[in-house]
Amino acid sequence: MKGKTVNILTFLTLLIFSLGYTQNIEIDSLYTKLKNAPTAIDSIALYSEIAEITTNIDPNEAILLSEKLLLLSEKNSNLLGIATAYNIIGASNVYLSNHNSAIDYLNKGLEIAENNNLNTIKASIYNHLGKVHRFKSNHYVALKYYDKAIAISKELNNTPQIAECLKNISILYTLVNEYDTSIELLDSALVIHKKIMTNMELSLSKKTWRLLTPTKGFLHPPFLHLKKYTVMKTL
Repeated sequence: MKGKTVNILTFLTLLIFSLGYTQNIEIDSLYTKLKNAPTAIDSIALYSEIAEITTNIDPNEAILLSEKLLLLSEKNSNLLGIATAYNIIGASNVYLSNHNSAIDYLNKGLEIAENNNLNTIKASIYNHLGKVHRFKSNHYVALKYYDKAIAISKELNNTPQIAECLKNISILYTLVNEYDTSIELLDSALVIHKKIMTNMELSLSKKTWRLLTPTKGFLHPPFLHLKKYTVMKTL
């Protein structure tokens, strides 16, 4: 089990840095598209995407982008844009440890999503609510939100969101010392990530050169908690 854990951690560390480099390139491309966006709907979609990518790279910048998204969405009565803005502001406040503000914004987004059947954004909001309650050590409440998020994600066949939920639930089990359950959940998340990479025709072996390029951000590497598992298993 120890060797398996180390292999998973190594793989995911490479994945994190590779995706970080890709995100920086993607943001530049999206900003270029934003400057030439032909309609308000296009601008809303681009602001949403840029802000979401920026959340774990620079939460403060993500909040500023989301505030612009919120104003534009309200001006155009775009409920999905409004809910998305609240979701990203809430998620960014999670990373900034402003937990009460995060819950307030996430609940605003959730109310809009629930009243208008915006299930995709609702799953994301549930996931972020689970995360903030995990940080507040409300483990039972966190699991309840994660379960809601993963149920909706399965209905929508949103595999990236399913993997994200599995990863977050695994962290929860690590915090209560259920390491075997945690690693099983991470195994499941890893299988999904591999499928996503295959579908995108990505190969880590061909992209390891990206590690030579400094990557800004990644304040919260999503699989860092595996180190705790590895240490515990070797004591």
